[in-house]
Amino acid sequence: MSKISKTPVAAGIPFEGSTFDSDNVQDGIIEAKNDAINLPRFPVTATHNATLSDGQLVGVSNLVNVPLVIPVKSKVAEITFYQDGGATRDGQYRFYRNAETAPNLFFTWTLNNTTEAVASSTAVGGSDFTSPTFNAGDDLRIYYDDTGSNHRDVAILIFLQAVE
Repeated sequence: MSKISKTPVAAGIPFEGSTFDSDNVQDGIIEAKNDAINLPRFPVTATHNATLSDGQLVGVSNLVNVPLVIPVKSKVAEITFYQDGGATRDGQYRFYRNAETAPNLFFTWTLNNTTEAVASSTAVGGSDFTSPTFNAGDDLRIYYDDTGSNHRDVAILIFLQAVE
């Protein structure tokens, strides 16, 4: 009669081509669980309920037009854009950390003829970008550049991923 032996199946399955540090499935599951618990993802929003002007800051809202303040040490993981008024409007958004100067610019997003779009740090479903690390209290500044017909009634959801 043959001997039956148990082996840790998940630990023996290769786990390649991922962004995990793990080398096998079991460690990958544990790593994903720990990352999900310890590094929450959360949204901040910028809205503007009117027509945007060239060079305008898109802040908390057009009623309280100040930069977004980041609450914890984090990086931008995804940006989702919505606008009303049809898909014939063109514009560009510049994303800065703390100040509107060249070294602080980390993403320029051109949106032509669209009512919704997604940009993510992994380029899934949208434009690729690399976010700087924001410390608690840093500003996220978004400026609009008119490249055609002005965007209006805009909502921008910025999903941040905690880094510590």
